[in-house]
Amino acid sequence: METKTEVSSLIGRYLLLKIGATTTKLLFLAKQQQQQQEKKSKNFDDISAKNNTITNNFIITNSQIYRKSFESSALHKSLEKHSVSQSVKSSSSVNYNWAFAVVSVGFVD
Repeated sequence: METKTEVSSLIGRYLLLKIGATTTKLLFLAKQQQQQQEKKSKNFDDISAKNNTITNNFIITNSQIYRKSFESSALHKSLEKHSVSQSVKSSSSVNYNWAFAVVSVGFVD
């Protein structure tokens, strides 16, 4: 009986140590992966900043070229009209919802 208790105790300790070691290893790997992601992100930001600096040394940046060509395009004008109509629709639906709320409160009383 005593040996069974000792064996059970040893197995329990072994399992706890194994779980602790596995958890520690997983935490270490997660931290390592996070550091690699941060390093990649920093490298990307550095490259992006260098490209922006190089581009800014020229007269005009890529985004400005794109914006100028986009503003003069028919697509921009149609999108502009669409956004105006969408804002009108959304504001009218908000007013309708408020009116419905006021009416429903009136009926409850």
